[in-house]
Amino acid sequence: MQADLERAAAILVDLKCMSERQVMAKWKVAPRTIRNYKTRVKTDKQLAALFAEKAKVVMYQDWALGLSRALSAHIEKHRQIAEGFDSSNITSDSFNALTESTRVLGELAMGLEVLRGAADGEQNRGLEA
Repeated sequence: MQADLERAAAILVDLKCMSERQVMAKWKVAPRTIRNYKTRVKTDKQLAALFAEKAKVVMYQDWALGLSRALSAHIEKHRQIAEGFDSSNITSDSFNALTESTRVLGELAMGLEVLRGAADGEQNRGLEA
């Protein structure tokens, strides 16, 4: 019974991210099954709770992944700034730019590590058998 609820909740979560046709193909279910799950989640508190939990995890992971990618891109940009620094032609402006880039790079690296740790923890929270 619990496995059926888990499966139904996962199908409902996929419906938030995919078309009904894609979900039917992925899970090998009929349109009627999907309609039944949509109806059932409105009255079955256990299914509704599982659905909410799974949806939260998926949304958090998507958000964390997007932010992680953005932070990685910024880290790469600041790395390029640091590598392009010409120490033989140092000016106050170029030194300030390098210093600022180094500060931002450190903050981004810390943010990325925190995000990755949080994403790992959230991914495993509540999903143990």
